[in-house]
Parts: sequence; C-alpha cells; structure tokens
Amino acid sequence: MKSTHTLSLHLSILCLLTLTVVNGLAALAQSKHNTSPSQPFTAQAATSKQNKIYRTYQSYPPFWPPVVGRTYPEIELLDLTGKKVKLSSFSGRIILLEPIGMSCPACQAYVGADKKGGFNGVSPQGGTASLETYLAQAGISPGDNRVVHVQLLLYGPNMGVPTLAEAREWARHFDFGRRNNEVILVGDQRYINQFSYDMIPGLQLIDKNYVLVCDATGHNPRSNLFSELIPLAGKLLRQ
Repeated sequence: MKSTHTLSLHLSILCLLTLTVVNGLAALAQSKHNTSPSQPFTAQAATSKQNKIYRTYQSYPPFWPPVVGRTYPEIELLDLTGKKVKLSSFSGRIILLEPIGMSCPACQAYVGADKKGGFNGVSPQGGTASLETYLAQAGISPGDNRVVHVQLLLYGPNMGVPTLAEAREWARHFDFGRRNNEVILVGDQRYINQFSYDMIPGLQLIDKNYVLVCDATGHNPRSNLFSELIPLAGKLLRQ
C-alpha cells in the first residue's frame, strides 16, 4: 500500500510539472505574438531593408564593375558557338575589352560601320573609323595573337539582353570574329545595370596579369582612348 501511495504521489508531481511546462510554453508563444505596436514596425522595416540590399547585390555580377589597378572580374559567358568561355582564359595575353550596346552609334562605328554600314537600322557615328584602323595606325596589327580583342555584348538591339542569334547576326554584319584573336561574349541579365550602361562605348585594356590597367569607356572616360589607352597597349606589347 505504501509503495502504491508513493507511486501515485510521484505521478501527481510529474503531471503537475508537465502542466507547468506546457503552460509556460504557451505563455511564451502568446507573449511573442502580442508584441507592442513598435516592434512589428521595426521588424518589418528591417526585413524590407534586407530585401532591398539583397536585390541590389543580385542586380550585379560579383565584383562588378571593373576597377582600374585591380584584377579584372571573372566573366563566363557564351561565345558565338554557344560555348561558355571565361575571360580569364585569355590571361597571359593583352586583352582589349570592348563593352557593346548593339544600338550604340559609336560602338557600331568602332567595329567598322564606316565600311559595313549600320546594323539594325542604326546610323553609325560619323567621322569615326574602326578600332582596327586606329590600332593599326599605332603599329598594333589586328591579327597579332599576343592581343585578344573581346567584344562584350551588354545590350541587344532593343536595349534588352542580347540573344545568341543577335550576336551571330552582329558578327556576320561586321565580319568580326574571323580572326583567332577576335572573340564575342554574349552578356546575360546580370549585366543589364547602370554600371554596364555607363561603360558604353569605348575600350578597356587588361594586361597579361589580368589586371585592368586603363579604362577609356563611357561618355566621361577615365582615360583617353587615342592618347592614352592605345599607346599604352603598344608599350605593353614591346615589353
């Protein structure tokens, strides 16, 4: 009888403890739910801010845009064959990277519209020869395999993401890519942003160590294409 009484007492205590724990958890959950009016507002504001930051970072590729004096950002995009190509695969050679907006009159002029005519109904910028002409005048042969000329198609003809078909039509029209050292990389949605837009038109010079050493892109270029970038490219070739 005594052991039975003891067992009953232990069970009663256990039930009491269990009930206490359950009530405590319920109260805790209720207290979290019934917060003061300022707390939900603060939490909501923080979430909104975090989402905004997240969307901002999602808008750009990692380490974009390129910065003079630093290693160039890694770019892996489709070439004209539909194969993924990393820009860094050309390190060890001098890279002339040309950001392209396919509807940009200056971009079309630089790729030879003075002889080939405008692409997709665009009137090319007058009085501007091709980059090939300017490089040749500086003693840089367009076919010099120590140099890789990369056209980075950032915007299509209608200011959207360029398609592979549009890139191929562009290459056919301007006869670009016929040389082994001429490459077209087709941009994707990650590159549709203000940084990319501000890089058009012009040219960037990347040295053999894959470092951006001169930037002559955009309407307010950091360096002059003709008096600084092209002469520097010739100097790097002579080193």
